[in-house]
Amino acid sequence: MIDGKPKDRDWALAFLAELNAFNIDGGLFFTEELYNSFGEVRAGLLRAVDETGPGAVVAPALTDKIRKAIYGWKDEKGRTVPGLSTHLKDDLGSYRATTLQRRLARE
Repeated sequence: MIDGKPKDRDWALAFLAELNAFNIDGGLFFTEELYNSFGEVRAGLLRAVDETGPGAVVAPALTDKIRKAIYGWKDEKGRTVPGLSTHLKDDLGSYRATTLQRRLARE
C-alpha cells in the first residue's frame, strides 16, 4: 500500500500515465542508463496492467520488481545496482555541472 492505497490495477495505470507524461516532458534528455531504467519500470507497469484484473491487487513479486527498477538493489555480491531514481539524480547533477561550466566559459 502507498498512502493507504493498494497497489492495484488502477495504481499501475495511474503510475504508467505519470511515467509516460514524464517521458514526454524530459525523455529527450535521458542518458542511456536512465532510459534503460525507465524502460524497466515501464515494462513492469505494463505487465502489471496486463496481468491484473480490475480491482485486483498487483502480484507482490511484480511490485517488488518495479520497486527495484525504481530504487535499485544489491546484487548477489553485495554491489549496488542503481535504479531509475539514481540515474535521474545523476543526470540532473551532470546537467547542472555542465550548465555551470558552459556559463563560466562564456564569462
